[in-house]
Amino acid sequence: MSPQFVDFDLDGHLDVLTATFDGAVHLARGTEDGFAKPEHVLDQRRNRIVLNKFFTTKNKWQTTKRSDPRGGAPAEGHLTACVAMDVDGDGDLDLILGDHTKGFLYVRRNQGSARSAKFATKNERLRCGGKALQVPNGVMSLRVVDWNGDQRSDLLVTSTAGFGPAPGSGVYVCIDQSQQGAWCPSQPIPLLAEYDGHLQLGPERVTSGLYADLGDVDGDGDLDLIVGGYATWRSSAAEVSGRPSYALAKLQQESLALAKDTARSARESWHVTREMSDAEQLQWTRKRFLKAKDPMKLFAIGAKRQELEQRIKHILPNEHKQPFLWIYQNRAVAGERKLPKPMTMANRTAAK
Repeated sequence: MSPQFVDFDLDGHLDVLTATFDGAVHLARGTEDGFAKPEHVLDQRRNRIVLNKFFTTKNKWQTTKRSDPRGGAPAEGHLTACVAMDVDGDGDLDLILGDHTKGFLYVRRNQGSARSAKFATKNERLRCGGKALQVPNGVMSLRVVDWNGDQRSDLLVTSTAGFGPAPGSGVYVCIDQSQQGAWCPSQPIPLLAEYDGHLQLGPERVTSGLYADLGDVDGDGDLDLIVGGYATWRSSAAEVSGRPSYALAKLQQESLALAKDTARSARESWHVTREMSDAEQLQWTRKRFLKAKDPMKLFAIGAKRQELEQRIKHILPNEHKQPFLWIYQNRAVAGERKLPKPMTMANRTAAK
């Protein structure tokens, strides 16, 4: 996700570098005839560059500790964002990896050359002043930018707490603080404050699935913030009080309890079946249902949840979810070197 156009091997052609939800880094090499078929980017031992959790060629999730940094990475670390830049100032491109699970940023160093990369077998956590770089929640996308016009590489990061309207989605920038040599990023500075989870009455801002970039949209010489993603909102305010309010709270509590029960069953099934073939999974599921005291329990839970959701909708206004593009105008003076503050940009427009 969040692909980067970069001349990865200095052959004069732009390549496309990206990480996808399978947890690995991919490269589509540019040629005179277009882009070649995407390939995995490998380390010097010919292993895929991952964090800890990735999808195998046999369509199975697998966890590994072969790429842990010293001190250990989160066991559930999941790579979904990657960009190439020279982190250590040696003239070749290293890889910055974003963890979708915990929000840490890692570097995979290039121990080869600019034309012939040889990536290390271990990840290292990116640090600022001895403290690991981490955005709230999980990393959704990465962009290499020059935020403050000092001709140095800064990092634009979006975070997400999930694919629904969950609190935590935001946009941050890590500004290079080095004087020379190795890249030294600041801790993430918020450009678009975290979504607080309140249900909007219109598509006021992005609530999930954030992707961000910078560009001079209004032609005033500074960089504006462009954010794409989903907005979730209700068509009108809900005036719920008294007896309806009590009924709504009770219904929502019952629905949440059933959702947790369903999620618990799904996690249990995944941990048992993740290494099984499709046929083995089907056989295990049948046996599990046959051994259960009530074989129709999960189906009954699903039906009950649907009934509760319908009753909730009769009390609350309808909910909407659509993708939009937001443009935030930069109000700073062109060329200003001050650090950005959250929400100092004007929300100019939201377009489908």
